[in-house]
Amino acid sequence: ATPDRSGLQCGGRRAVGRERVDALLRTAQAQASSPGDGGSSPAEIDVVQAAEDVLAAVSDARAVWGERHVLAEARRHVVRLTRGRSSAADGLAERITERVLEHGSLSITPPDLHRPFAPLLRADGTSIYRRRESVLYTSREVLAAEDRVLNAARTVVVPALARDRFTEVADHFQGHELDAGQRRLAKAFACSDRLVVGGIGPAGAGKTTALQLVRDAVVGGGGRLIPLAPSSRAAKVIEGDLDTTAYTLHGWLAQRDQLT
Repeated sequence: ATPDRSGLQCGGRRAVGRERVDALLRTAQAQASSPGDGGSSPAEIDVVQAAEDVLAAVSDARAVWGERHVLAEARRHVVRLTRGRSSAADGLAERITERVLEHGSLSITPPDLHRPFAPLLRADGTSIYRRRESVLYTSREVLAAEDRVLNAARTVVVPALARDRFTEVADHFQGHELDAGQRRLAKAFACSDRLVVGGIGPAGAGKTTALQLVRDAVVGGGGRLIPLAPSSRAAKVIEGDLDTTAYTLHGWLAQRDQLT
């Protein structure tokens, strides 16, 4: 495994993460420049800007969201900006949510097949046969990030390890015994000629054990495995499981940018 490979593998959400950081900076600057207790009154809050900040926070945490996710983040955002001086009665969080859904989000829920029938509609205009909170959204930025990951998965590169070398290391692997699925997963990670390879499985399926074989195979072939994690806590867990230094994704990308 190489630094460039790991960085591109995890770089798909980089732009979304930067939007989240920018939103946090704007919030901190607004609070620092406000008089008195540092909070803004509900009337002083720019709904358009607040909607951009809320969308950045929601899209950084999930690729698909519903109205309730946006509303929850909008309420937290309002509390931060007003230092708790806003109440539910002013409807500020609801106005921010409406702005996010109408101007920043893309609905990915198919329309109803039949025209609405008034006696079978709820007060909000939705059909009683459609489950509540079933309308889902995403954003152009998230779709662009996913496109980058998909394009990387189609990009052919030089494999990190030759297949015969992997077989040699796997035959002498000293860890837990691997089943056929774990061995295929490890071989795909170590020997694939694709820039990005994904491995999905439930907890306890043996993904970490398979990665231990990947580690041994890559190191045995003269390479270096660079584990990346979304948080420092997750990085420490990976370090313990793989007995190798792990990094947080954002920290590693920042260090790479400084070197390039």
